[in-house]
Amino acid sequence: MKKRLFGRIDGRPVEEVTLESADAAVSILSFGATVRDWRVDSAGRSLPMVLGFPTLDDYLEHARSHGAVVGRVANRTADASFELDGRIWHLDANDGRHHLHGGSLGIGRRLWAMEADGVAEAVHLEYLSPDGEMGYPGEVRFTVTYRLEGPRLVVEMEGHPDRPTPINLVQHSSYNLAEGAEVRDHVLR
Repeated sequence: MKKRLFGRIDGRPVEEVTLESADAAVSILSFGATVRDWRVDSAGRSLPMVLGFPTLDDYLEHARSHGAVVGRVANRTADASFELDGRIWHLDANDGRHHLHGGSLGIGRRLWAMEADGVAEAVHLEYLSPDGEMGYPGEVRFTVTYRLEGPRLVVEMEGHPDRPTPINLVQHSSYNLAEGAEVRDHVLR
């Protein structure tokens, strides 16, 4: 297990932890609980499994949720609003008039507390989303755990709200679907 400084946002450190098994390695960022790189060994080669960026600046300038855990609600919320218990809640409109992936500063664009766990060979991340963040009701404590089991990446995500609120988390990696091919070379029909 390796830990390093990946960069800084407003003076605050963005950390990267790399987990390694005999068959794979995965690098996780504290920015957005992001899977930056995942490589699996096959036939003497290290094959890239996900699309990621080499620098923090690339994530800040170009990434559209690449590898991040997005939410509070992933996907689009029409007209950036929803009804809960007879009340209309207005969300951050960051996709035209709609709300996408938790808003312009959803959990995939936040710094998470990150702890490397050498005993469990895992990375634990936590983010406390305050009441009203991006327009959502209630405080939510989000936790994400990543661990390698051989070449497999196991992801466990939870959200613990203090009152009713919508939660729909997604780990938003773009995956390599062809052995030996680069993610950017995929053609879907």
